[in-house]
Amino acid sequence: SKELEIPRSSVDDIVKALVFKNYLYCCDESLKLYQLGNKIFELSLKMREKREILDIVTPFLRELVDEFNDTLFFGLKDEDDVLYLSKIESSKTVRTTAVLGSRKSLYYTGLGKAILSTYSEKDLEEYISRTKLEPKTDYTIIDSDKLKKDILETKKRGYSIDYREGDIEVSCVAAPIYQEGKIFGAISLAGLYTTIDGEETKRRGKKIKDTAEKISEILN
Repeated sequence: SKELEIPRSSVDDIVKALVFKNYLYCCDESLKLYQLGNKIFELSLKMREKREILDIVTPFLRELVDEFNDTLFFGLKDEDDVLYLSKIESSKTVRTTAVLGSRKSLYYTGLGKAILSTYSEKDLEEYISRTKLEPKTDYTIIDSDKLKKDILETKKRGYSIDYREGDIEVSCVAAPIYQEGKIFGAISLAGLYTTIDGEETKRRGKKIKDTAEKISEILN
């Protein structure tokens, strides 16, 4: 208010608008303390600015690309969506609809289902009740009971499996990443579904889970 020489009430309106649009996040209501919100990540990606988190994650993703020669993604949990922050392609890159800065719902993506696997039973129920489960492909899970079962299986395995649910040609595995003990995002390994059988899915799942745990250790 002092810097801009405008009324405090005007600043309050601006701050509320920025919070509503996810440019700011209120971390303490009583003290009126705010942090930059996830929308800033989207802006930074479009402006191609480097972020510290990407510097941490990228080397791990490159190792997986070298080993599996398929596409790696890193996404950030943003309310009921996953925000795609990083994509590293291989020489046999499959075509996907995921581009940097884009958002997708949690229920039909490998990244999203990995994030949902960290939810408590109550939080998962609430998420499903407020989410319209629409088919993105013929393989998208849109039955709430089947989705809950899939998420519970993901929790037990430690990694999610997205078999052609978001992209008809793509099969992927994903695992959650934590920062300071809280769910932060996830990483996924995606490939052409015809090249990935059951045993290969298990091998990839174990690797993505181990890698996600290593990244989480650094972020914690």
